[in-house]
Amino acid sequence: MSYLLITYAEEHRATLYNADTLHVLREVELPGRAAVLGASSDGHYGFAIHRDIDCITIIEPDGEINCVIAGVEKQPTHFHAHGGYSLIFNDGSGSVMIFDEKNISQYITHKVKQYAIYQSG
Repeated sequence: MSYLLITYAEEHRATLYNADTLHVLREVELPGRAAVLGASSDGHYGFAIHRDIDCITIIEPDGEINCVIAGVEKQPTHFHAHGGYSLIFNDGSGSVMIFDEKNISQYITHKVKQYAIYQSG
């Protein structure tokens, strides 16, 4: 199944869709506003970058939300994924964060509970 993740500019939430049918799979509350949104190279994980709270939220299709606290800066931030790695680049300092997608759990600093709300439809 392919996924589509959409965030809302002024709200701390995202909607996960089945990209083939556009059926809503779930609504997900986020810990802050997402400035950048990306997907892992295999499409399994969604990444929401929250510059305002120095956090990266990793969203799994089953609705589990995980946070990584990792030097996200309040300047232009870019996301790119390829070949099993996800990369986040900060313009101002030139700092780069690289996530090995097959070992994503090693980057999780804490799990966020009670944020996923399943919606059937």
